[in-house]
Amino acid sequence: MKLVGVFNRDALTFRITHMDAYCAHSPQTFTEAGHSIECHVVAGSDVVSTMERVAEMPGIDGLIAGGGDGT
Repeated sequence: MKLVGVFNRDALTFRITHMDAYCAHSPQTFTEAGHSIECHVVAGSDVVSTMERVAEMPGIDGLIAGGGDGT
């Protein structure tokens, strides 16, 4: 599956997470499981518009949203 992750960097969960390292490690983990992932770390105010843009991308099998705070 080709997945895209949209992560809210303003949410408490990711404010205390090293997001560069998180996104660098994620592709390896997903590849080992037979999938691919593209990470987008965005401001909370950009989560919805980014998810809308990703939802329109051809060839995407799934969208993952993360970060807490209502994400």
